[in-house]
Amino acid sequence: MKVYEPLPILKKNGVFINFKLEKTPPSELKTQRTKWLSRTPDRPSKRWDAASTRILTIAVFQHRSTSKTVVAMNTHLDDQGPPRTEPTYFSCDFNSEPEQEAYNEMTSSTSPMADLQMMVSENKRYGEIHTFTGFDSKHLKRIDFIFVNRDEPNLANSNSKRGSPERWWLVEGCAVLPNRFECGIYNSDHQVVVGDVSTM
Repeated sequence: MKVYEPLPILKKNGVFINFKLEKTPPSELKTQRTKWLSRTPDRPSKRWDAASTRILTIAVFQHRSTSKTVVAMNTHLDDQGPPRTEPTYFSCDFNSEPEQEAYNEMTSSTSPMADLQMMVSENKRYGEIHTFTGFDSKHLKRIDFIFVNRDEPNLANSNSKRGSPERWWLVEGCAVLPNRFECGIYNSDHQVVVGDVSTM
């Protein structure tokens, strides 16, 4: 797909000089925003120990002919402050089971995050196994998780406690709570995932 087309600006001896002009781009900018890399990302501010103000520019483009969208992000990280990592957790309806691609990517040996349930021994896992039941308990899945950051980049995903991120977290246990009352009414099609943790 052409992005540029000829535009005669100057003609000399039958040859066009300086004749490139951008035509209608293949993608349309749908939204864009700027975030400051700091504790107050919605207003101009500087990170804790950064030497300069740093921003993240986010744009969403939609391809005109296919309607597919692309998210583009650009930033310039600070090089003066020392590397910093803080205790971080991420809880979500991940819509990916442990054997599927998204979960495996999140918990891979190169990922900074680990599945909290995999960080505790089986005798400290309470309640249900599946986190999604639907409203009829016929479609059982484990797709809701609490992920915590870990210090070692080479921790492998496993069903044991090896690789516990002890630098950041003291993990005491985890549970999946029922979503159905004794009267048979569901309060949700998901079950609540709970982690008993404290920061080190």
